[in-house]
Amino acid sequence: MSVCRKCKEEKPDLDFNLRAGELLKTCRKCTHPPDEKLRSNRLCTFGLNNLHYGMLQFAQDNCCAICKVSFSHTQDYVDHCHKTDRVRGLLCRECNCVLGKFKDNPIFFDNAAEYLRQGNTLLGSDK
Repeated sequence: MSVCRKCKEEKPDLDFNLRAGELLKTCRKCTHPPDEKLRSNRLCTFGLNNLHYGMLQFAQDNCCAICKVSFSHTQDYVDHCHKTDRVRGLLCRECNCVLGKFKDNPIFFDNAAEYLRQGNTLLGSDK
């Protein structure tokens, strides 16, 4: 946990960007406050109105659908299927980027999960 020097709130370290391996002193929300015009454009891009958006927030308890970080601490992103353009839910930046890096391929996620479960067994280290 870290305290943002701007809003003075204690927040999880995930809510702060890194630069050269060091956490920045200002949280993401204060560094890049949500812009209502940008949010409105993003919602229109996906065919969402404020009611649909509010329903997604409510259904997800105003948290990322994957890591469960609260959107009161971070910006939310509308996640959608790139093949069908259907909205799947709201994600934090990190989880949205992971889906993009893995090209929305569930096999990559299964492989990554198995890799993490194995730990450091290949080198014989239990650390």
